[in-house]
Amino acid sequence: MPLGNGDPHAQDVRTAAPAGGIASVNSPQAKAPATAIERVKGTSLHHQVYLVLRDGIRNGRYKAGDSLPAEDELARSFAVSRVTIRSALSSLERDALIERRQGVGTFVAGGMHSAETHAPVADLIAHIADIHRTTTVRLVEVGLVTAPPEIQAAFGHPVDDIFQRAVRVRLLNGLPTFFVTTFIPQAIARHIDEAALRSTSLYELLARAGHRLHSGTQVISAQLASPLVAGHLDVAVGAPLIRVRREHMDEGGLMVEHFEMLVSPASFEVRLRLDAETMPS
Repeated sequence: MPLGNGDPHAQDVRTAAPAGGIASVNSPQAKAPATAIERVKGTSLHHQVYLVLRDGIRNGRYKAGDSLPAEDELARSFAVSRVTIRSALSSLERDALIERRQGVGTFVAGGMHSAETHAPVADLIAHIADIHRTTTVRLVEVGLVTAPPEIQAAFGHPVDDIFQRAVRVRLLNGLPTFFVTTFIPQAIARHIDEAALRSTSLYELLARAGHRLHSGTQVISAQLASPLVAGHLDVAVGAPLIRVRREHMDEGGLMVEHFEMLVSPASFEVRLRLDAETMPS
């Protein structure tokens, strides 16, 4: 049975492994898993579609002003009825995430406000080391994919470039706590094997490959748990999650990693120390 990656825009160029295994290299023509929604007990189909589309908007896959696919196309993609799609779109419209223009189409509404602050990269490295020290890792899947357009753009790569995509769950005291997805360029990924991903932090693996973390950006926001993530973190579908996204650059200014972590606010908080130099004058 294929290992689903939960991302309809990432074209997998590996075949699926047997259940419980990790994907292995096959052919560039292999396709990503279908987007069809599976029935989850206690969660309506239209809410699941809503979650996937909402995450696509929050993730930047659908940008402000973009036109969403037509209802018929969405219905085929998710393998649901048009009534289900209309209900999901109504929820998105209610949340002011989309605008429906009669006779024209459905468009993503304006983006959210973002506030910027600065923090020493040494603090981030210490945080990464602390998570690695206090958790164990479960490798869910790893494979070579064509990354979603927004990630290709962040790296400044052509749209058909290949990346290593790894999905890992970090367990704290034996409980699944962090759902982590990373993308790194194929040229760097050839130095990082499957066994290492099971035992070593990606920060350390990148450093060994000659790409020590020097700078980057971090965005903290919120997201609802999709059926895929909910299953791995043992939370309810639609449960609120903290979403941490990072773009990591090495000492030469080269972007070497796109990192995303999802975690329940019951298990994780972000604390920012305010020193005199960070306070507004």
